[in-house]
Amino acid sequence: MSHLISNCCGASPWLNDEQLNRCSECLEHCSFEEEEQDQSRRFKLGVIASKLFILQRVKERGLASARKELMSMNLPIEDVQEVSQMLMNMCRRDTN
Repeated sequence: MSHLISNCCGASPWLNDEQLNRCSECLEHCSFEEEEQDQSRRFKLGVIASKLFILQRVKERGLASARKELMSMNLPIEDVQEVSQMLMNMCRRDTN
């Protein structure tokens, strides 16, 4: 059996059932993909997103200051977009 992860935050399917289309971590509707061989990249981006969420106070200030800091890290644009999406998901999850 292959290991599936959500496209929102990298968690496994809710109740290990992909057909529910729910992430077990944030309970958002999402799709699932095969776990990448290089999970260190997703982990690294998750750590960056968590750090920015806390240090830049994204919930109170919004994404602008976090994205400015993110752009100064010289990451590929795909990684910037993925971290931005993680930050938006964190904001949504934190307000519910």
